Amino acid sequence: ELLFAPPRAYAAVAQEAEALLASSRIVLAGALTYQAQSLMASAEQEDALEEARPLAVRLLLAAIEREPGEPEAYRALAGVRLDQGDANGARETVATAVAAGVPETEFALVTGAIALHSGDIEAALNTAREHTRRDERTRQTVLLWADLFTRNSQVGAARQLLRELAAATDDPADR
Repeated sequence: ELLFAPPRAYAAVAQEAEALLASSRIVLAGALTYQAQSLMASAEQEDALEEARPLAVRLLLAAIEREPGEPEAYRALAGVRLDQGDANGARETVATAVAAGVPETEFALVTGAIALHSGDIEAALNTAREHTRRDERTRQTVLLWADLFTRNSQVGAARQLLRELAAATDDPADR
């Protein structure tokens, strides 16, 4: 059994997304968020991201409207906006979420991604350090941060963060 199914064809996912938005049934926010994420994954496989982004934004805004306190839709929307090159839109998305009562700590990785997108590596590193200090899953969290830095062509910053964690740990397995 597969844990993660491969992305489905973009056209089929887009058609399902449009049907969800047009449906007279009550569609849960989580279903809309999942559909937006599936849409973006399939679009990436077929080089259709430009075409997919507006539909993904519509899905995510509908999810936020249904459940304004759910952080996943805001994180996904901020990610889509960053993919569009709109760091200010991503910042506004985070600010809207916080104003809706979502804890700012839910957006540490997004905040780091915004800083990286804006070229502020030191701010991204500081956000990563703060996030890893307060997160109970420090190893997993540091790996997520290292991946974010690496995907944004900041391999040196990823190495620095990993070295800092290794130096700060009491567990010899981390060294």
